[in-house]
Amino acid sequence: MKFINDYSLLEKKISKYKKSAKKIVLAHGTFDLLHIGHIKHLDFAKKFGQILIVTITADEFVKKGIGRPFFKENFRSEMLKSLKMVDDVFIINHASALPAIKAIKPDFYLKGEEYKDNSKDISKKINLEKKEVKRFGGKIIYSGAITFSSSNLLNNYFSDLPIELKKKLHTFKKKGTLDKIISHLGKIRNKKILLIGESILDEYRYVEPLGKTPKENLISNLLRNNEVFAGGVLAAGIHLSSFSNNIQILTSFKNNLLNKALNNFKTKLKIKNLKLNTLDTIQKIRYVEKDLNRKLFQIYQMQEKLITNSEENKILNYLKKNISKYDVVIINDFGHNFFTKKIIDFLESKSKFLAVNAQSNSANQGFNLITKYKKADYVCIDYPEAKLASQNKHDGAEKLYNNILSKKIKTEKFAITLGKDGSIIFDKKNYFRLPAFSNRVVDTMGAGDAFFVVTSLFASCGFTVDELTLIGNAIGNLKTNIRGHSKRIDLESFLTYINTILK
Repeated sequence: MKFINDYSLLEKKISKYKKSAKKIVLAHGTFDLLHIGHIKHLDFAKKFGQILIVTITADEFVKKGIGRPFFKENFRSEMLKSLKMVDDVFIINHASALPAIKAIKPDFYLKGEEYKDNSKDISKKINLEKKEVKRFGGKIIYSGAITFSSSNLLNNYFSDLPIELKKKLHTFKKKGTLDKIISHLGKIRNKKILLIGESILDEYRYVEPLGKTPKENLISNLLRNNEVFAGGVLAAGIHLSSFSNNIQILTSFKNNLLNKALNNFKTKLKIKNLKLNTLDTIQKIRYVEKDLNRKLFQIYQMQEKLITNSEENKILNYLKKNISKYDVVIINDFGHNFFTKKIIDFLESKSKFLAVNAQSNSANQGFNLITKYKKADYVCIDYPEAKLASQNKHDGAEKLYNNILSKKIKTEKFAITLGKDGSIIFDKKNYFRLPAFSNRVVDTMGAGDAFFVVTSLFASCGFTVDELTLIGNAIGNLKTNIRGHSKRIDLESFLTYINTILK
């Protein structure tokens, strides 16, 4: 099938139809599982012209969530090409139909009836497509033929999700959770956010195993290439940058590689880099088997020093001058001595809305417990961290929170991420547990951090514990399918994923 990357080439291919003076109709979509609704949709389109062109989104640009598209681009293209009303099919290397519209300049552009209302356009691209069609004298036609969606069929008949989870997702659909999320986006986008914590340089070194050395019990590896990512609080800020226009990061780092890694993303982040002498950049080097994408081992480069009184005062002075500006303060505490008791006490007493995550990991040897914080509006940790903070190895998340953690930390909402089992979030009266939406994992690095920072924003807008589990699980699933911090979780992908799983 014809894969289009050069749109001038598409224009040349369409010229043969233009010369015949025949009316051209363009239909665009994913067409992931062709069904009778699509057939009627395309039949309707063909009534308006002699030539029906269908463009489909290439696999790389389909943003319907984990495991989508279900059918690959060539298969989708072949199915469409076999239909008698379709004259030509092109796979386009873009997330929107806009470049194809500019190249083809159709007389009519076909959309489903649901796209008449611009407010329901999650991608925010449909309106641009409509304007482009009208710019050169084309017309928009709407077909009401599709009464059910490919996503709905795939969710109900091809999905391996448990029945209980499907029921819970259906409840979210009935109560209009997606509409609520969309209605709050303006409020979220305008919130002023202070994100505080340590910056980390995450490096992946990809190796190819050569075999055991002749004289020692060592496996020799050939270093192929490496990638460097901005991690820690910087990675959290990158994810949030798609949700909010007003993010200030307060951190400390002295490694120029972090600046280079940040330049890979077009963000609106403002970074206050304190460059504290005692807090040199933490560097995590992971050695990864290239072909299998399997992590072999990890090396830390860091110095463990307590910050000085003058450095503590430097942080406090910034906070005293600026804390009143921010609607939300988010603490990413990785346990490397950035947060002293004085700093914590100040943030707990002066923040309008305080969200806290304190990580217990191998680098801080498990000493960084959430219980060093006494109060917050929203807390998020993982299950092993909950067990460490509770000094209880065997109880489930419900018992740990109700019997121990709720008594140690005063908070409105408390989230515990459960890895492949999803998440559970408590408030003062209720809790809600939601399984993970997918077990397909590329890389788990940073999934919990992404879950935490995004749900913090929605928690600050009063979202309920059940709604927060849905939002958090969607974010976590999207992040586990990104290698390292090579891409951010963007708002469009998040909304499209929510929309897809609720159909």
